[in-house]
Amino acid sequence: RTKVILLDNRYFATSRKADAPDLLGETQRTWLQQTLLTSSADLHIFVSGTQIISSEHKYEKWADYPADREWLLQQIAESDKPTILISGDRHIHEISVLKDDAFDFPLVDITSSGLTHTWDSFPGEPNQYRYGEVTTGLGFGLVKIDWNGAAPKVDLQIIDQTAEVNNSYSIQF
Repeated sequence: RTKVILLDNRYFATSRKADAPDLLGETQRTWLQQTLLTSSADLHIFVSGTQIISSEHKYEKWADYPADREWLLQQIAESDKPTILISGDRHIHEISVLKDDAFDFPLVDITSSGLTHTWDSFPGEPNQYRYGEVTTGLGFGLVKIDWNGAAPKVDLQIIDQTAEVNNSYSIQF
């Protein structure tokens, strides 16, 4: 019922400053397109080492590769499958939500990184897609999927080291 798709955004990536920056490479793009075309899953979960939705900060992100980001979002829209995005490598925790007519649902990217280390002196940064607040400190992200209805309900949570939920977002597909 759920297909987890792990994206490699290191091996095939060119420099962000290349004339035509490429994050996925042709081999991975072909594989991903075929994977989505043949998927019988009811829910897709994309996992990326860098944020897919957030676009304004100065650190590594999919927005540094605009053609690949646009292509990925188009593939998700065309797959017409409920989709969740999971990312990390920021040393902060946040939830980003993209609401676009191309999708029949809000596209959510839950970013969590920091079970062992964190960015305690995080100065803040803009994110037009941010839902709730950025949190720092040790913690993790949790994805709960409820299959009791006709379509899945997904609860996304940012949980700190004391097991308190700091931020959450729910989607009934």
